[in-house]
Amino acid sequence: MMRVLFWLALIVLIYAALRKKAAQKMRAAQAEYEAQAARTPQAAPSAAAENMVQCAACQVYFPESEAVVHEGRIYCSQEHAGSHPV
Repeated sequence: MMRVLFWLALIVLIYAALRKKAAQKMRAAQAEYEAQAARTPQAAPSAAAENMVQCAACQVYFPESEAVVHEGRIYCSQEHAGSHPV
C-alpha cells in the first residue's frame, strides 16, 4: 500500500511541477506579446464604415460608393446594369 501512495504522490508532484512550468512559459509569452504590441505602431482608425449594397443581377454585396444605379435598381457594374432585365 505504501508503494502505491508513494507513486501516486510522485505523479502528483510531477504533474504540479509541469503545470507550474507551463504557466510560467505562458506568462513569459504573454509578456513578450504585450511588449511587441506596445512597440508596434497602431494603424489609424479608418474612416466611417461604408454601407454595403447587393447587386440586383448577381446578388453580390459591394460598397455603396461603387454602385451603378439603373432604372432604380442597384448593380455592381455597367455590364450587369445593361444586361439584367427589369
